[in-house]
Amino acid sequence: MKSRLFASATLFFLLMMVCCLVPSKYKAEREGSYALGNGLYMMDFDHGKVIVQGSYMEDEICYGGDYVIPLYEECYDSLGHVREYVTDAIADDEIIIVKTVVSNSNEYKYYLVDKKYDEQSVSNTQIRDSFTYIFSTLNELESFCIEKRIGTQPILVAAKICLLPLYSRGAGDGYNELSVYDTIFVSYQEGLYETSAATTCNQMKEWSVDEDVSEIVVIDKDSYDVICSYLSEVSGKGEVREGCEARLYVQVSTYEMCVGDLGCGCDVNDNGIPTDNYALYLIRSLSGYYNYLDSLDLQHDILINEFGIPSNYQKRIYPKLAVKGSPDEYGAREIVELVKDKKGEYVEESDYDDFRKVALVREQ
Repeated sequence: MKSRLFASATLFFLLMMVCCLVPSKYKAEREGSYALGNGLYMMDFDHGKVIVQGSYMEDEICYGGDYVIPLYEECYDSLGHVREYVTDAIADDEIIIVKTVVSNSNEYKYYLVDKKYDEQSVSNTQIRDSFTYIFSTLNELESFCIEKRIGTQPILVAAKICLLPLYSRGAGDGYNELSVYDTIFVSYQEGLYETSAATTCNQMKEWSVDEDVSEIVVIDKDSYDVICSYLSEVSGKGEVREGCEARLYVQVSTYEMCVGDLGCGCDVNDNGIPTDNYALYLIRSLSGYYNYLDSLDLQHDILINEFGIPSNYQKRIYPKLAVKGSPDEYGAREIVELVKDKKGEYVEESDYDDFRKVALVREQ
């Protein structure tokens, strides 16, 4: 079982990152002024939001400036109608990521602003021409950042969450709390594993709380609705029943449950709940759980036998692993990765992180 020495609260970190968008004074929020750094501000207007290079400042509040995203001529058409506006933005010390919508087509754009400029010596058009990149999808933006080594992984993960429909920002309201109802969190132990004592759903929940989100997967609305509908229907309907050992912990909004090793379901108290095989199959397949099972294991999975191997199945290559030490109170032992030394013999390399937490985000 993985070491917990370096466990951290990712959700708290992401929320703290988002808070950097809001000036320290609450008055600025009430006035609809959100500092993004390097002289740029997101401002609320009647038609939506825009990013400006602040020039009309008073008490750390920006009341106006030159349009940057979108530029003035992009924001309005020849008749003065709004053509493009900002829906939201997120920033850290290195970059700003902005999402806009084009009114007549309802298409989204994603802007990346590299903060490597002197805010005292550049104009709004220079920021756009030399330090701003435009993408049609957030995945394209992420690939560009990775290729050019711009930005950091935390803000890219946060952007996937914040710029999908998980946060809302009303005029003067600042960021609302993370709406977990728009995200299904699935946590699981990689592969098939056996312990001398059953793993409880509550233990899976405790591990999930301490775990960083390792992957964000955008899923279609129909699949999202099937899973959420199932969780809402079985919530609070647990029946005393034994034999369902927890393997995946699933949580959306206030609803939570565990999926067992044999395709059964249980609540956090390990009481059996009614099963919906298709919903359980979607949870397992969309979260990538099946990627850690080999073809032989898949042949014996009752959900695979009913619905088939998922189209996104991709067998992961494991390192060579070993267990060591005495079992803990749950009957689990520490898993370590083995590597070959100069003599060609396997030696212990490090603790192996075999627990994953995946965020399934509903597409827009």
